[in-house]
Amino acid sequence: MIPKRSGESHEYTLDEDDIALLQENNGTFKPVEKKFKRLKKAGSESEAGEHPGFVDDDGSGNAYAEENVEDEIIEEDQQAEEDDIDDDDGFIVDDEELDDRGHVVKRNKAFNRTARHAEGVSSSALQEAHDLFGDVDELLARRTKDLERTANSSELTGNRLEDEFDLIILAEKYMTPRDEIIKQTDVPERMQLSEELTGTGEELTKEQMKEESLWVHSQLTADGFISFAGNEHVNTQIDQKDILNVLTMLHVNKFEIPFIEMYRKESCPSLLTGYYATEQKNAEVAPKMRWYKLLWAVETLDRKWLLLQKRKRALKGYYVKRFDDEKRKIDDVTRFAQRQQLHDTIIEALNDAKSEKEVDDVDAKFNLHFPPGEVEVEADELDSGKDSPEDVAANFTCAMFETPQDVLRGARHMAAVEIGCEPIVRKHIRSIFMDKAVVSTVPTPQGNLIIDPHHQLSRVKWLREKPLTKFVGAEWLLIQKGEDEKLLKVTVKLPEDAKKHLISDARENYLSDCVSKSAQMWDEQRKMILDDAFSSFLLPSMEKEARSLLTANAKSWLRMEYGKQLWDKVSASPWKKKKDEREKDDDEIDLDEESELRVMACCWGPGNPTTTFVMLDSSGELVDVLYAGSISTKSRGGADEQQRNKDNQQRVVKFMTDHQPHVVCVGASNLNCRQLREDLYEVFFRIVEDHPRDINEQMENFSSVYVDESVPRLYENSQISSDQLPAQSGIVKRAVALGRYLQNPLATVATLCGPRKEILSWKLHTLQEFLTPEEKYEVVEQVMVDATNQIGFDVNLSASHEWHSSTLQFVAGLGPRKASALQKELAKDVHGEGAPRERDEMDEDEQEMAIEHVVDRYVDPLVGHLKSMLSYRKFRKGLKNEVDNMLRAEKAGKPNMIVYSFGISHEHPGTFILTYIRGTNPHHEYVGLNPKGFRFWKRDFDSVDRLVSYFQKNINRPPTDAGASARNVAAMVPMRGSRGGATASAFSHAGNYSGWGSAGKSAQDGGGGGWGSGRGW
Repeated sequence: MIPKRSGESHEYTLDEDDIALLQENNGTFKPVEKKFKRLKKAGSESEAGEHPGFVDDDGSGNAYAEENVEDEIIEEDQQAEEDDIDDDDGFIVDDEELDDRGHVVKRNKAFNRTARHAEGVSSSALQEAHDLFGDVDELLARRTKDLERTANSSELTGNRLEDEFDLIILAEKYMTPRDEIIKQTDVPERMQLSEELTGTGEELTKEQMKEESLWVHSQLTADGFISFAGNEHVNTQIDQKDILNVLTMLHVNKFEIPFIEMYRKESCPSLLTGYYATEQKNAEVAPKMRWYKLLWAVETLDRKWLLLQKRKRALKGYYVKRFDDEKRKIDDVTRFAQRQQLHDTIIEALNDAKSEKEVDDVDAKFNLHFPPGEVEVEADELDSGKDSPEDVAANFTCAMFETPQDVLRGARHMAAVEIGCEPIVRKHIRSIFMDKAVVSTVPTPQGNLIIDPHHQLSRVKWLREKPLTKFVGAEWLLIQKGEDEKLLKVTVKLPEDAKKHLISDARENYLSDCVSKSAQMWDEQRKMILDDAFSSFLLPSMEKEARSLLTANAKSWLRMEYGKQLWDKVSASPWKKKKDEREKDDDEIDLDEESELRVMACCWGPGNPTTTFVMLDSSGELVDVLYAGSISTKSRGGADEQQRNKDNQQRVVKFMTDHQPHVVCVGASNLNCRQLREDLYEVFFRIVEDHPRDINEQMENFSSVYVDESVPRLYENSQISSDQLPAQSGIVKRAVALGRYLQNPLATVATLCGPRKEILSWKLHTLQEFLTPEEKYEVVEQVMVDATNQIGFDVNLSASHEWHSSTLQFVAGLGPRKASALQKELAKDVHGEGAPRERDEMDEDEQEMAIEHVVDRYVDPLVGHLKSMLSYRKFRKGLKNEVDNMLRAEKAGKPNMIVYSFGISHEHPGTFILTYIRGTNPHHEYVGLNPKGFRFWKRDFDSVDRLVSYFQKNINRPPTDAGASARNVAAMVPMRGSRGGATASAFSHAGNYSGWGSAGKSAQDGGGGGWGSGRGW
């Protein structure tokens, strides 16, 4: 074993014998009953050829395992048999192999579990270890004592997750102690994260909240305020009382923005920018989806206000303590009174500060007059009288200031600094500067060569005194980029006339009214002081603030435009089949067409990978894969290539006839995709000509569409795709995402919003490079939360198909941590009668963590009613047409009976279908599932038997509008109006505010039989 030295650290390169020895003598201590347990690190086993925990040939390795190699020792039970056995018995472990992410790949390998010597190691191993490391017995004895001490400790009853797993993995899986606290706290997760920085806001009095509402109102309505709506028209007629209502709901009720916008809109109509009034006028029309930007702006400004108040409180505490320390050293009464007055003035200015810049001004003044340290500066007012400045300065010469001119120069500088730090002065100068300042740009010599008419900076190459107030959009960001790349020279300044007018006003207030010669001499000193204050302090600092304001304005506009692009993507309706132009009778309408929508997705490949087709079922799950290659018959290649293309085309024909897709989506990545789409139409026409009987009615209106590959490519390279489609190639993952995006844009995008936030790599705006990842994800979260809560979340679909659960974290009240725990509870209860799905050990541990108040109040009742329906004697499995055929067969055997059964509605997940036959044709009624029981004909029933009894008694008297939209009875959890916002809107009403159009249809799709009298059951 050869040590490698680097500074003070030590790394070791071990050969196979060293590793074998360490594996034999080190491991995780775990008591067993007369048998050995294999060491598992991070819940995994390792494979041959790799040495986890040690340095590889390239210098990399698992430092965690290396550092803990002495802390993990395998011991046997004290009662183990002491029979003579082979030294290797009981020590054969699975070889370990790490994948490209450092995770262990499992491989089964048989091994013996026979006992070994009581000492825990073989004699030969001990001798070899002694040669390498010294006395191993001493090491084992010391480790045994450590383990015993740990076992007896009251602090730990077992290994902590932090000790077993990498902290990065724990953070990604939301399993840190902090995550557990967030999960269990009955406050919306996003609010908890925000309040960690800002405080809860619960301590604010009514007067303070009113003050905040006035401040927020001024920020939203003042001229030149930071844009919170992008290019959209801003409603300036905002009622301050509406803002106060929203702040109260945020701080006191702990309501999230989606809940407020959907269920408390009457409390803040002016913040809905006309949406609320429009909805009231068109109550019968389904409301259009909206991104409620002003409500989010109120929340953003609320967070900004709370941070401002938090800083002010901290500074005030520091100022008071600093002054208390100083006043103990002041003996002079007059000086004490002066310092007390100065301190009180600063505290008053701090209380009045309304922005970060104003707080900065106050802090600068305090640090000027109360510098930290032991140095005391005494500055007395001078009574100049009739003496000239030079005569007065002569009395203060010293080693540092040898001449009167040196003294005057130093005094002028200090006076200029004091003026430059005065908050009142800075506030006045700031207001004028931001209103009058202008920006000019000229290209540098290099910029003049590079920036041509087609360059990104061409429109900002030459600017001449453009006012700050005229800047719109992201124009300033381009200027800033050009300046950083040394292509532009940028100046931000006051016009000369404005500057002269400002200095003139300052002199008028600062100079003396006396006309004596000495007074004029002192006024000359004051003029120099003002000139120094403006040129050295005030104007340069105002230029920096102006640049900062321009940047903030431009980035705020860019965030809104970035969000608008994302909103347009995620709020888009899923693809719908075109209706057949032929008129159909009601008996011929198949209500399950939407639910059975089958998608074939294809991605063009140059050969490696090759063009690939995938088939998805209506839930977006992968059904089949076809690697086809070129299917074009227009190829100019030789006979062999032509034959290959025909063979490939024939394979696609069989693929399509076997699966009967309703739509084919082609990834739009390059011009080759256009030819691919044309080839697919040729394939379809060939099917129509050669195999007309193989085309069912649903495939007659065949369609093909282009789909942007941006999101699918992100999915292809994401970790989540490897978790969801572990055995598939990259192009298959991309094609699956392509089809899913057509079926459910919101859920597909949400899949990329996991711990690694792959969504941030999506190119949505040409200038998004100017936004930080944090700024972009803040907008992403707003958009996803608004869209999810208006579209809704399907509980049953998510429990059955994991990729649909990606939007759960955006349900109001939840977040990634609470959603993760809730999703595992749903999967555990809905799948396999409570048996958890197969996971790695970390997931199995995490499944035990749940949000108790959500589970107790909503999940357990929901699952209980679900189980009672699934186990009901009249429940039938299968698609609607399959259940219909079962009942027809039953009806044939019992012609005088009204046969009926329950089944799952695949068209509207979260609902069941009650199917019955009186005459010839089946009739269908929807049954909703919710935590209270079952919703049927606008009534709630706590059991299936009571529902059936009511149905049998009222079959001839159905209530008006009995066949309501299935979305109105879909599984949902009611909103909570209490302070416990963690479960508020846990499952939004899928029918409300749906931008996807009405999916509800009459449940009575059959004919014969009608509502005639029943003949028995």
